[in-house]
Amino acid sequence: MDGASLGAARNLLRAYRAAAHYGDEDADEELGVKLASSAAFHSLVTFTLEEADAIFYGLLGKTRADHPDEARQFKPHQQTRWRKVEPLVKSFLGNTLHLLGQLTDADMSRFLLSRLNVAVPFFATFERLTRKTLKATLALFGSGEPALRVQSILLIRNMAAVLPPPTLEK
Repeated sequence: MDGASLGAARNLLRAYRAAAHYGDEDADEELGVKLASSAAFHSLVTFTLEEADAIFYGLLGKTRADHPDEARQFKPHQQTRWRKVEPLVKSFLGNTLHLLGQLTDADMSRFLLSRLNVAVPFFATFERLTRKTLKATLALFGSGEPALRVQSILLIRNMAAVLPPPTLEK
C-alpha cells in the first residue's frame, strides 16, 4: 500500500476497535465511534481484516511479501519505523482476538484465523498476545468444526515456523 498514512491507520483502527467491541457496555460511547448498521459493521471488519497487513507493511515502508518464505523472514520489529507502527499493530491484534472470542459463526471465525495467519510476523514482540492467540486457536481446534480445525492447524504451524523458538514453549 503506497502512501500509507499513520493518521488514517489510527482512525481505521479506532473504528475497528468499536466494531470489535460492538455490544460491549459503553464501548461505543468510550470511543466516540458509532456504527450505522450491520452492513457498516461487516464492511469495516472485512476491509480491516483483509488490508491490515498491507497497511502495516506500507507504514513500515515495505511491500507485502509475494511468497510465504519471504513473509516468514520478515522481521517488522527490526524496521526503523516500528516504534510508530507498533501500537497500531498491537491494537489490531488485540481487537481481532477480542472479536474472535465473541464470534459464534464458524465461517467468520475461519476467516479471522486465516487473516491472523497472514499477520503472524507481527506477533514477534507481543508475547502476551501470542499466548492468547494460541489459546484461542486451540479452543477453536477443539470445537469439532472441520474447516476451523484446518485453519487452526495452519495458524499454529505458521506461528511455530515464524516466531522465535521459545515463543510457543512458554
